[in-house]
Amino acid sequence: MCTKTNSVDQLLIVVDYKNSLVEKAIKFLKYKFITDLRWPLSILIKRYLKWLTLDKKFNIFKDNPLLIPIPLHPRRLNWRGFNQSELLAKNLADTFQMEIALDIMERTVNATPQADIKEKEERLKNLNGIFRIKNGIRITDREILLIDDICTTGATLNECAKVLKDNGASKVIALVIARG
Repeated sequence: MCTKTNSVDQLLIVVDYKNSLVEKAIKFLKYKFITDLRWPLSILIKRYLKWLTLDKKFNIFKDNPLLIPIPLHPRRLNWRGFNQSELLAKNLADTFQMEIALDIMERTVNATPQADIKEKEERLKNLNGIFRIKNGIRITDREILLIDDICTTGATLNECAKVLKDNGASKVIALVIARG
């Protein structure tokens, strides 16, 4: 569970970012634009969810969560050509027949990428107020499964969860491939 100061109710981490293969896969996906790397990363997510369900008896699907990938700013999306979180979320939605929402939240400010900021306090300030809800009717009283590739300080996930809850979401669980 996350601390009371966080808006994220629960953070699920598939693997440790210290795994060099995972680190390379995420970096090559995001910065070398090798979108085929979403497939092995998605397999890791599927195996993790299977383990959670069968071994830990935690059914993430119980309350039919709405999948929402962390949005990119349009400039970043245009530069990269894809949203890595969206690719992972779509694969997860297809595999488990889950509802995905790509039109709920948007990033309104093209802030400095979190990976370029080293100080935790600066990372937290960098994201304040940069997300907004475009179409909130679908999140009212819904559990949200927020998808991202990596969590370092949790600032991005927490800011998104805060905006989602401020607009009616009942619970926000974050699922990331790795924690760095």
